[in-house]
Amino acid sequence: MSVFFTVSICCLMSVILRQGILFYASGRVVHGFGRGSKKLGIPTANLEEAVVARLPDAIKTGIYFGWARVDDGPVYKAVVSIGLNPYFKNSKRSFEAHLLHQFDEDFYDSFIQLVILKYHRPERDFESLDALIRCIHEDIQSASRYLDLPMSVEWTDLKHFRSGSETNREQT
Repeated sequence: MSVFFTVSICCLMSVILRQGILFYASGRVVHGFGRGSKKLGIPTANLEEAVVARLPDAIKTGIYFGWARVDDGPVYKAVVSIGLNPYFKNSKRSFEAHLLHQFDEDFYDSFIQLVILKYHRPERDFESLDALIRCIHEDIQSASRYLDLPMSVEWTDLKHFRSGSETNREQT
């Protein structure tokens, strides 16, 4: 399965300077460790390992804010974690997106596209699960405020996202 992923080191800095965007990422939603919903009460969409493997070294581990679109659905605010999740001591880097929307059901194997606008903070370890959950809720509140800004809202325009028919052609 091919993964559509648009990031170029050559143009990354010019994109950041001209458009205020850090990067685009997309791929299939896969099963993660099951901690987001069950342990944290904060469901996440985990992107396939191929997406993580293609991230440029310039993409730091940490928490990011942006916009996400699942299949041909609407665009939602997103908080993204890229890294090793130190509290859980992961051995591999992961890419997880929490969409600020209440979904009626899981969307495993769906195609998700993300426009990442802001690096928020580095990943870090926590002394307790409660401390981690509190920090995630603070990140969600910060993301919501940031993504309400006019300069962020302009990125919800569907011209920044591919239609399902385009992604299906690429996947074959």
